[in-house]
Amino acid sequence: MDITEEQIQSIENFNLPVLQEAVRQAELLSKDENERKLRADTRCYSLLSINVILLSLILYITNNNVLNKLIHISFGISGIFMCISMIIFVKILSSYSYHGIGSYPSFWLRKEYLELEETRNKDYMLGFLLTYSLYHFENNIEVSPKSNEARLKMLNIAINILSISFIPLIISFGVLIFNLITI
Repeated sequence: MDITEEQIQSIENFNLPVLQEAVRQAELLSKDENERKLRADTRCYSLLSINVILLSLILYITNNNVLNKLIHISFGISGIFMCISMIIFVKILSSYSYHGIGSYPSFWLRKEYLELEETRNKDYMLGFLLTYSLYHFENNIEVSPKSNEARLKMLNIAINILSISFIPLIISFGVLIFNLITI
């Protein structure tokens, strides 16, 4: 940050249009990051649901001895990869910090904000509050993109592991079809 609290308090005239645009841009960034988080969570929930269904199907098939031993083994290997990806999906959905740019009312309910001094006009107070808000909420704004990057990285790992879980199934079904054709 290029400015300190002391420097903010020493500013005599604020450029309101620039400050209002800065707040608008911060709100847009926050909205974009929230939407990005929502998209990642939606993908995660969808893939977790598909994982649960596939794992249930694998357990049903292997417990009912529907297929031969090779397919049982491949289903077991696939199930292990699916369980690993499910653990990652649950971690993604449960453990990343996230912040918006809003503030609690207690932040604003201060005598120095609510009483307008005779030496300062309303535009000054608006400028001061906008600057002060941007100054204090920059860290909150920075947390969301970092959190999203970590979530997306973990999501890609989980998707890759889930993709690997299909390889044993494809191979075993290929062998099964080849055996059926050659009989």
